[in-house]
Amino acid sequence: MKRKIIKLGSSTLVVSLPNHWAKKNELRQGDQINIIEGYNNELFVYNEKNKNDKNEFIIDLNKITKKNIKIILTHIYRLNYNKIKIENIKNKDIEEIKKITQNLLLGFEITSQNKSSCTIENIAEPNKEKYNILFRKTFLIVKEIQNIILDDIEKNKYNNLLTISNLKDQQDKFVFYCKRTMIIQSHSKTLFEWELLKNIMLISHSYYYLYEYLSKNKFENDKNFILHFKELINYFELFYEAYFNKKINNIDQINKLKDELHQKKTIELMNKGKNIVLYSYIRETFRLIQISTSPIQSILLSKTDFEY
Repeated sequence: MKRKIIKLGSSTLVVSLPNHWAKKNELRQGDQINIIEGYNNELFVYNEKNKNDKNEFIIDLNKITKKNIKIILTHIYRLNYNKIKIENIKNKDIEEIKKITQNLLLGFEITSQNKSSCTIENIAEPNKEKYNILFRKTFLIVKEIQNIILDDIEKNKYNNLLTISNLKDQQDKFVFYCKRTMIIQSHSKTLFEWELLKNIMLISHSYYYLYEYLSKNKFENDKNFILHFKELINYFELFYEAYFNKKINNIDQINKLKDELHQKKTIELMNKGKNIVLYSYIRETFRLIQISTSPIQSILLSKTDFEY
């Protein structure tokens, strides 16, 4: 929406808040709001009081499937709760809860625990100005994973499964944090960046499962596979540059290469009957990168400083 700037006094510029937004957030005269400056000179306005509206969430483990603990905790985290109380826990549950908290809930710790319950609280969450840094980090983690896999393929030694698993968990943690921040700020790019974050997480997961297969199965060294994996790395580099250097022409290149690489070349290599499972992971990763250009294009077209 557009708002008119009003000059107040000799040096102060004032912008009015939308009435429906002020009512929705129960703002009154004298209340304070937070304004954050994002990249590309954008300003995000959010109401600090919203944090207290969702102060605590209670989970009863007797009412949920234990396999869903991870899913429920990460969803509650993204919904901007600052305190999560878990009731009716068993001894075997607490280790899983500790692992989820440490690996996926950035800034949260278990602050109290007894035989049947525990409490997880926000004690050191990064400030919202860290959003852009951690958003970029989700992409850089993919690059790091790619380099580890390529190096191990060329050496034909696969001892880094734990390293890649930890990188995957770290990226998940940053993705969940960014989504939590989006909900707090409710800025205009949320829909597109949310979709982009979801896909970047799927890309790293695809790489993890490819490497897991390599580490658990005998891989016959294949020059074609190494060359094709390098093409996949270059494909992701086009994707990375498209977003962070605002090169919309890279999206055209990615879409043009779609038919040549994952619709033709990957299938031809699979049809040779060698390393079919690995090539199927490669093809899926190509596909994930290509479909992820859609939210990038929407974000770039909303700007005026992108590059053809």
